[in-house]
Amino acid sequence: MKTALAVQRIRQGLEKYEERIHDPLIRIDDDIAIIWAPYDFLVNGKVEHCGTDVVNLLRHDGRWLISGIADNSHNSCPAGK
Repeated sequence: MKTALAVQRIRQGLEKYEERIHDPLIRIDDDIAIIWAPYDFLVNGKVEHCGTDVVNLLRHDGRWLISGIADNSHNSCPAGK
């Protein structure tokens, strides 16, 4: 499914969604890089779940391009995050 179509299927509501990353780790070796970032996903200001985002990057013609994205989620979020 194309992203534009997927976005159109999301109903607008009163909920406010927010993803906050923290403590990102970035590793670069020549033309490849990885970002590892824990996150908290909030609904109306309350943590709904948390996990880790992982982004793989490639440098091509001087520009960093995303080559892959993965994430996980769980409900065992640290208190206070």
